Amino acid sequence: MYEKTGYLAEVMICGGNKNSIFYALADCLSLQPEVSGAVWTRQPDMPNARLMPEATLLPDGTVLFTNGMGWGQAGGNAGETNYAANPVFPTDLYNPVTNNWTTVGQSTIIRSYHNGAILLADGSVITTGSEMGNYLDFWGTYFPQNLPEAAFFNTTGVAKSNCFPDNRNINCTYPYTMAIEQFTPSYLVSGQRPVLVSLPEGTKFTYNSTIGLQFDSTGAPVTRITFLRYTTTTHSTNTYQRFIEPILLFVNSTYAVVRIPPTGHIAPPGNWHIFGISASGIPSISVTALFGTGDATSVPIPGKSSSLHVGLALAVIIGAALVVF
Repeated sequence: MYEKTGYLAEVMICGGNKNSIFYALADCLSLQPEVSGAVWTRQPDMPNARLMPEATLLPDGTVLFTNGMGWGQAGGNAGETNYAANPVFPTDLYNPVTNNWTTVGQSTIIRSYHNGAILLADGSVITTGSEMGNYLDFWGTYFPQNLPEAAFFNTTGVAKSNCFPDNRNINCTYPYTMAIEQFTPSYLVSGQRPVLVSLPEGTKFTYNSTIGLQFDSTGAPVTRITFLRYTTTTHSTNTYQRFIEPILLFVNSTYAVVRIPPTGHIAPPGNWHIFGISASGIPSISVTALFGTGDATSVPIPGKSSSLHVGLALAVIIGAALVVF
């Protein structure tokens, strides 16, 4: 969401499949639900079809797609890895401004059912989880053939038949994946970062308030401020994830003034990352503030005495990869 466009939300859903024994879809559709007569619009396909993906909003407004499988369905008890196959290792980046995709990395860990992905304060992303770590015990290979004809509970010819349906044999692989991977976006290796001055622990900003943010002059100059909410992710759904870019009411080399969104409908109450972004698109390490209700406050804008005006924002929601801009 962007303040300059009135916090207009756009939802995009990508991937999934049409049947539990089909290959994953690559297509994406978007909708602006608050627009009268809104209809779903086809968007460019993902570079890599996947079901059970994770979509993570980044500080610069792009969306990182990780994890997931290329065939099957989400579901099953821990270790029932026969429900999905063809792990998707490539990492894809969607830019909602240019409306295009780029493949930007390669994972090394199978992330099937119960996977997750979370944005960190430094702008990197960690991928976690999956309860199908015994994938190769069943399939024997990362990319088995003739998948549309596979039977979910047919254990004939599986790599370790003694591991199904009971995987507690000493020779069976533990299904829960504990390993964490960290993805470093290219913006973190592209030059100097802005440096935001830390806020006191427990800082709270009330809705519709104007706030001042300080930067260290040794960092790159800030040309944008973005807010990203702390998140809760499970089952390929990030229930709180949201990106908001306020209008810069004032900015110089060491200070900026922006407005907190007017309501909790736009910016749900809770902890938020606040990032400073350079002209090259490089984010600072975030500072944290609690957004919530209360009396609106204001800070003076250097060189101005007139009242301030409200602006716009953007959001993203994720499911089978559902995203709200």
